[in-house]
Amino acid sequence: MDHPLQILRRAARGALAAAITAAALATGGCASLQARLQELHGPDPDDRVEALLALADGVRAGRYEYLRRRPELAAAVRGALGDPSALVRQVAVEALADLLGWPAAGAIADRLRDADPWVRFTAARVLGELRATEQRERLEEVLASDDSEDVRRAAARALGRLGAPEARRALYLALGDPSPAVRFHAQRALVIIVGRDLGPDPRAWRQVLFEAR
Repeated sequence: MDHPLQILRRAARGALAAAITAAALATGGCASLQARLQELHGPDPDDRVEALLALADGVRAGRYEYLRRRPELAAAVRGALGDPSALVRQVAVEALADLLGWPAAGAIADRLRDADPWVRFTAARVLGELRATEQRERLEEVLASDDSEDVRRAAARALGRLGAPEARRALYLALGDPSPAVRFHAQRALVIIVGRDLGPDPRAWRQVLFEAR
């Protein structure tokens, strides 16, 4: 099943991006930027989502590269991480990563404690994509304790993408997770870090990771 954010992106990207591109060409971009920033503070969460998608997609496509240098944009998107709407917060996580890249990792990691599991899922996934190794311990905590199977799965996969040897113990413990999906991604992450595939049995991994030392 497609993630809700993926569905929303497909629905919004085409027509919305075309409209924003036309506006930027007609106004030099500044009026379009100001309009989108205003929408980020508007009363309709759907408008706030559309504004975030348009700004992030524009930067990613190279149409609004100059926006990366506009501090008011980064501040506005950071503010959206605390939006009352979970969907807006979720989109803001992705938008901030698109706008700032690795420097956004700390703010995104704060969303690992969000009340909504899809926001936490997106934060964990994006931290892996950013290779945010300084957030390893926070991802390990999520892997060990989050009550959402999807979030734990995303944390295991993110730790694999980080490739940090320090994550081996947390991933080994996740081999005993009640969720088959979490166990699978913990195993795959260990394969990446260790460079060997010892299968799903924790005993085989224990011998290599701990007993041989």
